[in-house]
Amino acid sequence: MISQLSEVSGVREQEITRTTLLDYRRLLSRRSRHAPWPFVLSAGVYHRKRTLHGLMYCPRCLRQTDSYFRRIWRLAFLVQCPDCNQGLLDACPQCDAPIVPHRTANRVYLCHACSADLRRAKRPTSTEASPRVSRMQDLLSNAAQKKKVQWLGQQLSSSEAFRTTKILLQATAARYLQAYRGALGLSLESSQEISSRQFEHQRVVERIVRLETIDRLTEDWPRTFLRCVMELGLTQRRFSEFQLPKSLAEQVRRLPPGTRLGPRPQQPVLGTQITGLKKRSLSKYRQARARRLLDAADDP
Repeated sequence: MISQLSEVSGVREQEITRTTLLDYRRLLSRRSRHAPWPFVLSAGVYHRKRTLHGLMYCPRCLRQTDSYFRRIWRLAFLVQCPDCNQGLLDACPQCDAPIVPHRTANRVYLCHACSADLRRAKRPTSTEASPRVSRMQDLLSNAAQKKKVQWLGQQLSSSEAFRTTKILLQATAARYLQAYRGALGLSLESSQEISSRQFEHQRVVERIVRLETIDRLTEDWPRTFLRCVMELGLTQRRFSEFQLPKSLAEQVRRLPPGTRLGPRPQQPVLGTQITGLKKRSLSKYRQARARRLLDAADDP
């Protein structure tokens, strides 16, 4: 497709490629073409509809003479515009519809659903990012440029920074988020409406809360992290499902090992003869099962 676009437009293939999201596909060295790309917002394409709010925008930048949507506005960890430091929005301010600029002809600054002017949108207070969120955004933005970042008390490569962030996001998923924020001394009110969807599918308001949690959890490393997880009673077993980078693995090894429960012995209710009968004759199996259940009900 890029080759064909280059042929008809006269623009070099390398320049067209730089307008795509292909560079962001490798943020976690994951090369799948079909699964959701880590840290890239999913558009939720279903036929001609959008089921997710996968494109953000900055009203101030859209007010410029040459209105266009920036490629970086698809990054999930970006919640503030790097150019003007304004909070990014992910929906029409009037009808809350996802942003679908290709359905508005050449007036990309209009909502495709209600024709509201996106350039006049005002940022709600719920999308205001704290300094904690700004720090996480700056850190991951540098990592996205393949730069080494100073985090967790050491220099981390780009892939290590993103792997660590992904693991901490999974560890502080929606069902654990309030417990973490309570242990970290953060507001619990803002975490009450967080959905259980993955980070790349969440709204910008939800992602602000989650980035704030990660920044607080890794502050004064590793004291805050160890104090929090120990207060919650977590063990090494809680993190056993993750492939931990070195910086995180060193601290997890300081936690109690935890107990691993073996499988409970299963007592056959119907017996092996009846369950084996199911493969030979379904009708006979049902009759035998009914007789066994009636006998069990009559047995005092």
